Amino acid sequence: MDKINCPSWEGCAAPLCPLEPLPGAQWFPNEDICHTFAYRQIHWIKMQRKIRKLYVKGDVNADYCFTLTLLEAIRVPRKGTHGISPEYLNESEDALKPFVALEPPPGYRLFSAHIP
Repeated sequence: MDKINCPSWEGCAAPLCPLEPLPGAQWFPNEDICHTFAYRQIHWIKMQRKIRKLYVKGDVNADYCFTLTLLEAIRVPRKGTHGISPEYLNESEDALKPFVALEPPPGYRLFSAHIP
């Protein structure tokens, strides 16, 4: 990342950076997120913040990591959302295909039943 382009460069510890998207970079829910105001509307950063909230509430396990591909594929993180175990992750995008959900067809509605 270039120090000139990011005001947070000096103290940033976020493993995923919008200025430097590294292939194979991983983010765990207990790690830092980019706090630069200019990048707050990027979809995968929004998903990181939502997953972090679930992690703080205890609804997400920090043992699973998320990559840019996984974060971009998530539309609505919910309780139980998890990434991929680091031991199964390799640098090939083919390894992520089973974990990335396809978009539902238009008009498809997902119903969840409440089980007492």
